[in-house]
Amino acid sequence: MTSLRQSSVEFSLIIAAIIIGSSLSYPGSLASRLVVYVTALSIFTYLLWLTTIMYLYTQGTLPVNPERLESRNIWGGISEYKSCPLVIAI
Repeated sequence: MTSLRQSSVEFSLIIAAIIIGSSLSYPGSLASRLVVYVTALSIFTYLLWLTTIMYLYTQGTLPVNPERLESRNIWGGISEYKSCPLVIAI
């Protein structure tokens, strides 16, 4: 039951991302207000994320993985994540 619930949540998130992405990709030119506002929103959310991560590290809430500090491979953690098994047939 948990697996079914998790897959339905993942499916809902993917559909929401598709709808949001397609609606933000609609403007006809780069000078569109939508493009300018979305770019500003993207920069703001990145800075908010970066500030939050820095704060959590300084407060000790996010633990630092000692293996990552000794590792010289910067992309090592990326390969650990699994891609979403959802395939949409059109």
